[in-house]
Order: sequence, then C-alpha cells, then structure tokens
Amino acid sequence: MSLCRLAAEIIYTLLKKYIRNFFIFNLIYNIKGIKIKINNTIPLTQLKPNQTAQIVAINKGCKCQTRLADMGLRIGSQIEAIQNAGPILIAIGPMRLGIGQGIANHIMVELT
Repeated sequence: MSLCRLAAEIIYTLLKKYIRNFFIFNLIYNIKGIKIKINNTIPLTQLKPNQTAQIVAINKGCKCQTRLADMGLRIGSQIEAIQNAGPILIAIGPMRLGIGQGIANHIMVELT
C-alpha cells in the first residue's frame, strides 16, 4: 500500500467518524478515490445548455454510483449540458444521456 493511499485511508476513517452528513462527507472525500475538491462545485441540474463541466462527486448510494458508472458517468468525466428542463440531457463525447432531476441533483460538477 502506498503512503498516499494509507494517508487517504486514515483521513477517510477520521472524517467518517466525525462527519455525519453523507452529502457533505462526499464533497470533502470521494469514496471512489482521493478527490478533495469543494471549490466551485454545483449540482448537474444547474448547468446551462452548452456549458461543459467535469464530474467531481456523486452523492448517492453505491448502487446508483455503479449504475451511473456503467452508463459512462464517472468522477473525472467531461460532460456537456444539452438541456436542463425536465430530464437533464447531457453529452459524454458522442454519446447522449437523459438523467432524471432527482439523480442529477446528486451529481456534483465543476465548470471547465
């Protein structure tokens, strides 16, 4: 185990004990990897059409994260908003996806 990974595990354990709000916890420390980034993050629902962003956190349960990953929505993915009324329409490269408002509200992005 690398020193960086060990440090991340220690931080994860300490934060898990003292931060009870899961939403804030995921913004501070992403469970899937080391990603400590809070600056300028907004929910996917707030992206305007033709804006591009990078996914920085998915604040939903493990099953939902796995399902989104299977569709190509992973942390670090570059996306472009196409429509934000009704289901959110986004583009990931040549692929287009429609995501409901409820789930899209839990996907945190950073404008690029």
